[in-house]
This record gives sequence, structure tokens and C-alpha cells, in this order.
Amino acid sequence: MLGWTGSADSTSHRKINYDSRHMALATPMYSSGDLDVPNGAIPSMRFLGITQSVDHAAETSKDGWVSTLDDIEGVYNKSPLAVRRGVKLTTRHVAKLLKGMNADHASAEKSAANLVHEWKTEVAITGLGEDRLEQFTATDLVLYLMKWKQDMVDDAGGFETWMGLSETERSRQELALIGKIKVDLGKEAYEQLPTNERRELDLFLWAGCCMHKDQNTFKAGNTAMMACYTKLELSPPLLLANKQNASILRGILDPAAPPGPMTEDELTAFEASTRGGVKAVALAGTIFNNKDDKKGQGDAHVFHFMEIDGNSKHFQRFPDTSNTRFNSHAEAAAELLTHLDKYLEFMLLIRDKKKSPAWTNIELNVYCSLQDIPTLTELAVMTLYSQAVTHPYMRVVRGPGTSHVNVLDLKDFHVTVREFIQGVVDEPGNLFGADATPKLGSLDGKDWHHPRAVKAVQAMLPRLPDITTIAVVFLKGTLPTWERFTSEFAPGGLIDTATADELALSWMPSTNDANEGGLGTYRNDMRLFPRLTLHQHNARQMWARNDTQEFMDATLDALDHTFLMREARKLDSSGLEAKRRKAQVDFDLRVAELKREKDAEKKRQQIASLRAVFDVEVVLSESEIDKMTVKQLDEQLDLYQKYALDEVLVKMTKKARGLKVEKQRLTKEALKRYLKHLSNGGDTIYKVAEKQLITLELAERPENHVPEDGWEEEEIAMEVD
Repeated sequence: MLGWTGSADSTSHRKINYDSRHMALATPMYSSGDLDVPNGAIPSMRFLGITQSVDHAAETSKDGWVSTLDDIEGVYNKSPLAVRRGVKLTTRHVAKLLKGMNADHASAEKSAANLVHEWKTEVAITGLGEDRLEQFTATDLVLYLMKWKQDMVDDAGGFETWMGLSETERSRQELALIGKIKVDLGKEAYEQLPTNERRELDLFLWAGCCMHKDQNTFKAGNTAMMACYTKLELSPPLLLANKQNASILRGILDPAAPPGPMTEDELTAFEASTRGGVKAVALAGTIFNNKDDKKGQGDAHVFHFMEIDGNSKHFQRFPDTSNTRFNSHAEAAAELLTHLDKYLEFMLLIRDKKKSPAWTNIELNVYCSLQDIPTLTELAVMTLYSQAVTHPYMRVVRGPGTSHVNVLDLKDFHVTVREFIQGVVDEPGNLFGADATPKLGSLDGKDWHHPRAVKAVQAMLPRLPDITTIAVVFLKGTLPTWERFTSEFAPGGLIDTATADELALSWMPSTNDANEGGLGTYRNDMRLFPRLTLHQHNARQMWARNDTQEFMDATLDALDHTFLMREARKLDSSGLEAKRRKAQVDFDLRVAELKREKDAEKKRQQIASLRAVFDVEVVLSESEIDKMTVKQLDEQLDLYQKYALDEVLVKMTKKARGLKVEKQRLTKEALKRYLKHLSNGGDTIYKVAEKQLITLELAERPENHVPEDGWEEEEIAMEVD
């Protein structure tokens, strides 16, 4: 029995969204000349191309899948190969063989998979309904359709109303009626199917990319580590303020500065600044391997360390922390600790070789952080976690050599991961001790991926008194996320209850490398060949990735080649690029117009609400408050809450105001605070409303629209799904 699964990912390039899609399915060994799929064949990844989408919505992604499958079906069914083999593709058959999807853990990708599953179910139900319709005799079919038709006419308001509809509208409703009939009959047929046949139709599994599982759990551990210092009363890592905030904070961060309260500006700058190992390696990455090759040290860093490391053939660039790269921050931590003294010397070299020797803010941050014990502690924890968990984990999920791992077979392995981490929490010396070995300290018990980094950390342990405490916090922080990001393997879930045959039939890769790599290749091609069309890029990549030459040699003849060349010419002359551009522009215009309408309506409501304030009298007498209705009391409380910014009422919901007696009490107390506010020279409620109204009305004038300030520098951060 055959089946296939789909995988997808998306990215943006020059503000346009692109989707990459692959299918995994067992294929013949075309080079052998045998066109039958061998038993037990490991599925191959087949590139379905990259498509442009107007947005990143799940519905758009699902429509992209349906459109891609329809295109494949349409081209194949009119080919000489289909005629010669006597086999045609149908949407129903393709949907029936679809057994699942895998992607990263982004909510949009999960939602798209759910919508594809719904599409698969709809196609199956409709197909069963079509089968039932074909079983009707001519007489029974007429009688059956007449009953439905009569119900439709009645719903329209009777025969005269029905006939009053346009012919186009009647045709539309009749076509929709046929669809309803198929679904109704299909549901009846589905319920009558044997359990095993229903399960075969229903089978649809989902699994997430293992690289994203590790990345997100690492981030969770780091978040827990960053938050633990106050609770554990430990000295936190050095504050790494940006250039603007550093100038504000320099005085108060000076150990010799006299103690005292921070000003409002200093407090704002302090709260906006970050610290810790991840921030330190991110800043180091901007110096040693900046994504902009005009900035940072670039090749100067490479040349320097190639010479002093004594192993120049194996030296690589500093890990790319400027972009989202799996494990890049932990790899950067390992690199810094392995050559810590050399990096400190190199930082001094950077400073001293300038025409006017001086630190930039970022250079000073990195230099100081590499001497800060709490920051070094975090770097050590990141390094050892990577060596103990991340690298062994990826060795398993990627499989040895060129073998392919079915992610659905990793249920028990992910339990082992959590048990191993809990074991290190219970016995941290197995990993964070001076004599720790990979036999107990590594997930798979094999040699460290980076033994020099582990040796460097172990040598530093006497200088890191809090490493065990911090490490346990980090590890505990990863455990809930490991459980959450492996929820598809939960006991009693679809994967857990699937049979071995179903898991094999629903084979999925353990990572989303194929799509991530496909999108990366497209971005590179667009830089190298800016005039290359999307379908030309897809044709090149499909030929390279899908064993296309072997397939052509084994199955195609002269008629097929002629057909393919004719289809290619049609595609080239179809104006696809122009159609894509127009679709994007039309979509952007619709979105902008809808947003303008929404914003305009919101402002109209705000202005109407402000004008209504002047129709309500603020009661200044407690005796008058006692005479008010509940509605009037709420009006008074609304005024105090919205326009007097009453400190008690501002955070109180309408429901929390209680019954009438409680509202009377709240109103009287608010009145006292309001009168005190007025006696101190504060604005009246009406004055506040008037100012807000003037501000809103002035903002409507084009000459008062203030443009945004230039391009903002992106904050360096770990990005995860």
C-alpha cells in the first residue's frame, strides 16, 4: 500500500512571502529499470517547488497545497505518459494517499496542516457521496433529487420567488445543492464503512521538526536561567547596554559612584538593557562574523585565529549569531571559552590598532563580558548543554551516515531525552563536575562533539562557584518545553496508537531541512540571478533534487519529450510572473483599504464617545448620587475612569463595580478624589475630553501626519518558532 506525506516552510524575500513544499513518498529505483516500488523502500523527498503567496495565513498555505496538487494532476493527466500507462491522477486518490504533514512548530504551519487535513476529509466524504449517487437507478435518482430540489425552492420562499431569481443565481444554488447532496450521502456512506476502512481514510499524522524542538527548549532553558538571579539572590551577569543607554547608565554602573536612586531616564535605560551569555555571544557575532560584510572584523578575525590556533585547515568562521541558525549561540559560547585568553588578546588588538585607540560600546561590552564570572558561567552552561544534549540529540534524529530517520519512530527516544535531563538535574556532577565524562554526561554516551570546549569549561570550574546552581535551573527550564514540543508523541495520541504499518506508511523526515534549504537556495539564486523567474528556478531545482534524469531515462519516449517542451513553452509565455505581481499588488491594496476603513471607524467611534462626554453632567453632590439609577452611576464611574484617570477605578472592570449600593460608594469616593484633584489645579473631565477630541481631529489632517523615524536597527535576539 502506498502513501505520501507533505512538508512545508515559508520565508520572506524583499518583503514578499514564499512557500517551499516537499512530499515524501516511496519511489521506484529508476536506474534498475524496474518501475515498481520495492517493498520496504525508504521514501524519497520530492521537491514540489516554491510558490509566492500574498500572505502567511494558514488558509493561503492550504490553498497553495491544493493548487500545487491540481497543477501536477492537470499536467500529468494530459501527458502521453498517462495515456500510455492508462493511469490518471484524481484529487480523490491523491487526498486518500495523503497520510500526514510535518513542519516547524509555528502556529501558522500547524493551522495549515489542520486545514489540509480538513480538505482531505472533505474530498473523501464527497467522493463517497459520488459513489452513492452512481448506485442510484435513474428513477430513484430523479425522485431523490426532486425532494432536495423542493426543499431548496421552499427555502428560497416558494416557486414564484424561485422563478424570480436570475438564471445565474438559480444555477449557482443548484450547483451548491449537488455539493450538499454529495456530502450528505458521503457522511452516510462513511458511517457504514468497516472500522479499518474508516481508519484508512482518517489516518493523518502531524510531527514537528526536531531541530526546532531543540532550539525552543534551549531558549526555554536560557529564559529560566536569566530569570533566576533575583530569586536565588545571586549576582547577575554584567549589564550589556546599547550605545544610547550606556551613556545614560555609565555613571550609576561605575562601582565608585555614590549610591542613590535612579532618575526616570536611568530607570528606563536600565530596564531596556539586557545581559547574559546569549546577549554576549550575539554581540561577539556582530564583531567577528557580522551579517554585513562591511562591518565587524570579518576576515581579519579569520586570518588572526588561523595563524595562532595552529590548526588553520580546520578553522571556521565564528558561528553566525546574526541570523537564526540552529545551535549558533551555544557553538559561539564553546568557541569563546575554548580560546578565551586569545579572544581577550584579540579584543585588545582591535582597540589598539585603530588610528585613535579606543573602544566602541559593543567592543567594550564583549571585552568586559568575557571577564565577568556570571556571564562566563552562563556561557559554560550553554556549552555543556550543547555537548550533552544538542549534539547527541541531532546525531540520533539525523541518523548515521546517509540514512533517513522517520520522525514518527522517535516517540521513545524523546522520553529518553527528558529522562536524561532529569538525571543530570538529580546528579549534576555527571555533566558539570571536573571529572565528567561522556559516558554519563552525554545523551548517547558517545564522545563529546567539541572535547576542547568541554576541557576548557572543566578547567574554569574553580572560577565558577555558582555553575551547578545555574545549570540545574537551565535544565529544569528545558523540561516543560521538551514535553510541550513533543506533545505529538503523547500517550494515547495519534502517533502513539498508530500501528507499525501506519507509521511506515506515514513516513516523515525528522527535520525540515529540505524546505529550509530550498528557501535558502532560492534567496541565493535571486541574488546571483536577479532576472531568473520563479518557475525557472523551480525547474532547475526539481531536476537536481528529484532524480528527474533517471525518471526520464526510464519512462519517457519521444512523444513525452515533445509534450514537455510544448508545456514549457506555454509556461514561459503565460505571464506567470506578471500575474503573481498583480495578485500581490491587488491583495496589498485590499488589505490597506480594509485597514484604512477599520482605523477610520475606530476614530469615528472615539470622537463620538468623546463628544458624548459633554452630554453627561458630572454630579458634584453626594446627595444627588443617592438619587441616581444604576445606569447613571455607571455613566459617572465611566467619566472618572476614562477622563479623570481615577487611580482606583482605572483598573476596575465594569462587573467588579458590584451592585447599586457598591456603585454609590465607589462614585462618592471617586468624587472626593476628583474634587481634591481640581483643588490642586488639575483639569476638569470636560477639559481632558476636549483636549483628546482636538488631538484626534487634528490628527485627521494630512499636514499633521508625522512620518516614522528612518530605519530602526534590528535588535539582536534568538528567534524561534
